Amino acid sequence: MGQTKLTDYRPSTNSPMFNEMLFFEFTNLRVNELETGMIKIGLYDHDFIGSNNLLGMFTVDVAQIYRINKDHELYMMWVAVTDPVDET
Repeated sequence: MGQTKLTDYRPSTNSPMFNEMLFFEFTNLRVNELETGMIKIGLYDHDFIGSNNLLGMFTVDVAQIYRINKDHELYMMWVAVTDPVDET
């Protein structure tokens, strides 16, 4: 599906608030792409020097978002961001 979106970063805070909308438009998907496609949302810290560290990730399949409501969207919803490396 190959789409990437970025939000702004929030400097000097341990409680950032993001009031941003990210739109992903998937057109001409084959049925198997809809059934197997995944959307991954990563939360990173922001480093001016060095690499940004992955703090957590939320993953949802495209088919679930398509079925969740008539507008096929996640809107004004809390989601669990988990550590993709931690298997406990």
